[in-house]
Amino acid sequence: MLDYLNLLSSPTMVSDTDEEILLKPFHHIEDNPGKGTRTLLLQGFNKWFKIPQGQLNVIIQITNMLHNASLLYRDSLERYFKVPTEKEYVDMANKKTSGLFRLAIRLLIACSSKCSSPPSSYITLANLIGVYFQIRDDLLNLISKEYSDAKGFAEDLEEGKFSFPIIHGINADISDNRILETLRQRPKASGPKYDIIEYLKCNTRSFEYTVDSLEHLESLIQKEMAALEPNCILENIVSKLHVDKDKLGI
Repeated sequence: MLDYLNLLSSPTMVSDTDEEILLKPFHHIEDNPGKGTRTLLLQGFNKWFKIPQGQLNVIIQITNMLHNASLLYRDSLERYFKVPTEKEYVDMANKKTSGLFRLAIRLLIACSSKCSSPPSSYITLANLIGVYFQIRDDLLNLISKEYSDAKGFAEDLEEGKFSFPIIHGINADISDNRILETLRQRPKASGPKYDIIEYLKCNTRSFEYTVDSLEHLESLIQKEMAALEPNCILENIVSKLHVDKDKLGI
């Protein structure tokens, strides 16, 4: 398993190539409503920083405005990657999802006079939460009925995305190309999607591996929070994001 803590504690750099890829689709961004979870997380972090509500609202607005750009970042990178490694995926998620949190946390720190711990401690926590959130979203996209009812069944397969469970499934048996073939076809029918989901569940055990990775990340998040001042708001949010293997039937 990856050394997430070491990987996500290091300074994050965006290369010139990555920046060029990111800017190409920038003009095609359309406004979408932000997710409530991001707002809740920022409110939780603000328990430490205690900045006025007006300033917090501006930071939340900035973060939400950049949300679509962060989504396009992953979509544009997928044009250049064939099959990413797990490390490449985590790096991508850290630049995309965690990047929004890092920006918001740095703005909170800049506006606060109550910062009692080194800024790097909060940034590492934001990185871990961002990657956790992305991997969790990838998993629920494929196996959660609630997610399917809200956004459509196995949307990532239909869009041909290299999500965390899919990457594991491909790399678990490179001699079997059924996942890649399905991604290329971008199926809209449920049948091919069910076949791949069953393969990921029973053959490569990719969902089990994904939950194990989430549990590892969650333990790291808990350790990082324990090193900071008690924060019941953020602890409650992280608790609600917990993935129960038994409830998902994994």
